[in-house]
Amino acid sequence: MVLSHNQMAYVAIVVTMIFGSLFVGVSGIMDTTVRYEDAGGDVLDDQNVEQSIQDSDLDGLSDQIEKTQYGTDPTDWDTDRDGLGDGWEVLNGLDPLDPGDAGVDDNTLQSSVDSDCTDEEISFVSEESDEQKTVLVNGVEITYNVTYLTYTLPNGITKTIEEAEPWVPKNGIYELDDGKFIVTDSTTLYCGGTALPDDGGTPENGPTGDPDKDGLTNEEELELGTNPNLRDTDADGLGDKWESDHRITLDVPGASGLTVDLFDPLDGNWGCELLTESREAEVDELLSETGPLNEFADEFGRDFNDRYSCDSVLDVDLDGSDGLINFLEEKFGTNPLDSDSDNDLLSDNDEIKYGVVSWTKWCGKSSETKDRAAPFTHVSENSIDWFLEDMDGDGNLNGPSDWDTDGDGMPDGFEHCFASALDHPSDPETTDLLDPADGSDAYYDWDSDELSNFEEFESALILGSENFTSPWLVDTDGDEMPDGWEKENGLHPAWAGDKNLDPDLDGWDQDGDGSVVYSDLLYTTTVTEIGVELGQQVSKNEEVARGLYTLPGGVPGTAKVYSPVDGYVYQILVTTGDPNDVDKPASIIDSRQDVWMVIVETHERFTNIDEYNAKFMDGDGEVDTRSTKPNDWDTDGDLLSDGIEVHGWFIEVVIASEKDGTKELLVTSDPGLQDTDKDGLDDFGEFNYVGNGCNSGSNASNSDTDGDGLDDYFEAVNGHQDIFGGGKYFTSPCMYDTDNDQLRDGEEVSLGEDGFVTNASDRDTDNDGLKDGAETLYTPRPFHGELEYTDPLNNDTDGDGMLDGWEMQVYSAEENTNSHSLWISRDIWDDPQCTVGINEPPNKCSRDPGAYLWANFDAKSGDEKTGFPSSPTYELWEINITNFNIPENDLCDCRGRWALNPMFGSLADSLYDVDNDTLMNSVEGPDRWDTNPVVKDTDEDGLPDGWEVEYSMQAMELGLVDNATLGSFGARGVLDPALDDSNNNGIKDGDEDIDNDGLNRTSLLNKYCPGWDNSQNSECHIDPNQVSGNYPGKKFYDDLENYTNYEEYVNGTNPILNDTDGDGWEDGPEVFYQDHDDDGMATGWEYHFDYNPFNEADKNGDEDFDGHRNWCEFKWNTNPRDSLSFPGQGQLC
Repeated sequence: MVLSHNQMAYVAIVVTMIFGSLFVGVSGIMDTTVRYEDAGGDVLDDQNVEQSIQDSDLDGLSDQIEKTQYGTDPTDWDTDRDGLGDGWEVLNGLDPLDPGDAGVDDNTLQSSVDSDCTDEEISFVSEESDEQKTVLVNGVEITYNVTYLTYTLPNGITKTIEEAEPWVPKNGIYELDDGKFIVTDSTTLYCGGTALPDDGGTPENGPTGDPDKDGLTNEEELELGTNPNLRDTDADGLGDKWESDHRITLDVPGASGLTVDLFDPLDGNWGCELLTESREAEVDELLSETGPLNEFADEFGRDFNDRYSCDSVLDVDLDGSDGLINFLEEKFGTNPLDSDSDNDLLSDNDEIKYGVVSWTKWCGKSSETKDRAAPFTHVSENSIDWFLEDMDGDGNLNGPSDWDTDGDGMPDGFEHCFASALDHPSDPETTDLLDPADGSDAYYDWDSDELSNFEEFESALILGSENFTSPWLVDTDGDEMPDGWEKENGLHPAWAGDKNLDPDLDGWDQDGDGSVVYSDLLYTTTVTEIGVELGQQVSKNEEVARGLYTLPGGVPGTAKVYSPVDGYVYQILVTTGDPNDVDKPASIIDSRQDVWMVIVETHERFTNIDEYNAKFMDGDGEVDTRSTKPNDWDTDGDLLSDGIEVHGWFIEVVIASEKDGTKELLVTSDPGLQDTDKDGLDDFGEFNYVGNGCNSGSNASNSDTDGDGLDDYFEAVNGHQDIFGGGKYFTSPCMYDTDNDQLRDGEEVSLGEDGFVTNASDRDTDNDGLKDGAETLYTPRPFHGELEYTDPLNNDTDGDGMLDGWEMQVYSAEENTNSHSLWISRDIWDDPQCTVGINEPPNKCSRDPGAYLWANFDAKSGDEKTGFPSSPTYELWEINITNFNIPENDLCDCRGRWALNPMFGSLADSLYDVDNDTLMNSVEGPDRWDTNPVVKDTDEDGLPDGWEVEYSMQAMELGLVDNATLGSFGARGVLDPALDDSNNNGIKDGDEDIDNDGLNRTSLLNKYCPGWDNSQNSECHIDPNQVSGNYPGKKFYDDLENYTNYEEYVNGTNPILNDTDGDGWEDGPEVFYQDHDDDGMATGWEYHFDYNPFNEADKNGDEDFDGHRNWCEFKWNTNPRDSLSFPGQGQLC
């Protein structure tokens, strides 16, 4: 049998201790200074032998040996109080009188220390006196000199005590007479509870000493039963600590119930049941002269039966063999039970390999086979020695026992993943490579993703060992979000699945179709169930909540509420309450508009990729702002969610001019700024701004939403000074021209282009009927020079008693106005609104002399005309221009002017009657009769304005009308020239017979329809019930019964007096029976049947071909237009 070095050393130590003890014991007896009692007899009599083997303190050493050989206290099993028994220390080669660095147990001493103890240093003197004492110790008489201890406390009190048992070595530790312990370094005394000074002893002798350098303290060795002076107590080639750290019980395959206690530091498991012949053969080969482990052959012990230790030669990694026998695992400091001891994504065996290796697992994951160099090939030089070094000084050997061999914070396996240019995604010749043996490569950022190489790995510390990112790819997982941004914002940079998630629920229901309501609500409902959670995906018509209501009679009913769209639950606005808290009741629903929750559709979510892309606000690929935080619904803290700010909201705004109308704009705001446009209104305020012309918010990205030259804040919050009424008024930030007067708000509140400050919230500041813009910059008709304008602050610029707006009024269906703008030219002139196109006659735009009624520049909704008509509205002879000055006009290159002109310096026009209605222009003004000064019949009732005014005034003078009654209809007389139906009875003034001077209806019926009231008589030539045909009978009787105002006007009779000439004949019959052409037929009768009352030739006509001439039919009261109506027999003409 061959003993290993360890085995031989162990035997030698044991033998030495045995024989040494005998030798010392004998010599100690011979050399002792102890005097025995005078008892006579031999020193080694029975009594003395008994005393010499007595072990009072049960420490494994006899009292005699302790006193005479080791100087230990036979009554204290641990003389040096280091926690290690005297006998165990002697047995294992330690000094039982040297506590090493054990000192005093603070916790133990503190309980026995009283007021004499202090944490401060105090003076101390130990002095041996000449005084001697003799004591009997275990039957042995001992004489000693008394030693006194003197110490002075911080309070100045000095104490002197006698040292107890001075023959016992104190090693600097003294127990005082009052039970206190002190420790000295000969001059200084320390009380219990403070750090103990080094007393010069050997630290390795104490409980924390480790004389064999196996990593176990003496105290731990004592507990394990191992030898503190032997690194490998069981001589199996494995250190005691390493074995104790990995001790495990394994089942023996095929042997039920049989186990092996592997890595027991007291048992090498020589030739155990787990050791197979093939494993022994493999080990023999490894240790052979040509084997890779030959240099360690002497360290492989065998037992007396020449068997290998199972602890040393097996490979028992629990997750699969790593190819390293346990002996090598201990050499490298790796875990024999784990194939990747340092958890660095490389197996222990792969880390120590040399050269090119075929890898089937790469970066911690299974992969197709790839041939790449082993991670430390370039530094190990195919020697195991490099793996027994510690390049980064962290206490772990290079390679398999060190997670991060080069100490750069990145594990070896991660660095090895990116150590070959062959694996680079785009550059197979790159030199940007990681090296697990180069500590300087941690802080590069090769892919410019704002993560250093170290930070690329760092994600794995949080998300799992395989979830690091690539130092070669800006976006490792291909989700279009850079690794650095994902990591910074708590996303998973190695998982593309988070691209379309919305963890902070900051999307929003942009189109407003996601509100969950109970549309069938009839009775007040209490919310009882909420079946979904925030963020949960739901389908359209899926039930999401329930409520309870009570029907009449107390019968309960269940309300079921459904999702209106496919989407995700983003808000839950109701609660079922807390039954245990009366202050937290369930929500009560009492309106069909009450929103229970909000569902956001997929396209409305603000996902992680949207959060990243938020920095490209305008979509041009250039960075405009910052990305938003995917885990914070409101990145800038303005109370407006990121989704709303980036996806935007629709606002209604009137921009630039009235003709553009209301536009719907999609507006956004910067999710990184609380007030994007810096206008003083924060983004949240602009989103929620409703009122004053804004129906759905203002533009948070434009300080001047409507482009009117005024900041939104100035319009909505600050306001403007009212130039007339005092105080302030406000304009709309959503309307370029709040008051729709053709002037932008910014122009009105300052001395702008028009030179006036007007009220931007009042379209007609001076109330002259002319919009502020029309007074200066935008005159509503042509032929006015640049310096011609009206004063928007003066309602009668030319001081002629007529309001500016009334004088320059134009046609507008929208404004319900007719034109007062009549252009009069004595010469041929060119229409400024007309253009001559290609191949059109050059005189296309020429207009003849005459009066032309101007409509407007631009037709608006409802307008039927615009500009000038192509032919005169009136010929010059039709209007009254007597003494009306029409000078040369450079603007038309003609003699022309407007009939009414309110401009500064305009020609006089108030005393003329241009429309020839007998009313002067000024009388027709809105403060008088409010008629159209350029139209003879303003209300189009067939009666000239002046004629109506004349007889209205006459009726009032004669007391023929009740002014109060007329006033209730808004009329200013029986014939109001501005109202076509003055008495509001549904009949135009021209068609009424207000003086009732028409023909008698009954007389007419008896005359033309004798049988009208006799069922036995069928004779009727003009049927009063006939309503159809060209000459309906009903109209005949209605017309003759009413001698209308128009007929009065035509015939020159008085409409308010039934007998104008006072001849006893009422005007109607008198006019009807006139015969202007002396053809024997009444003029009125001829009018009705469309004959010419001024041509006697039609008397002989027979249009109904009944063989009777017209004058004959008139004579016999028959219908000349009906062939079935003719004179009867005997009715001759």
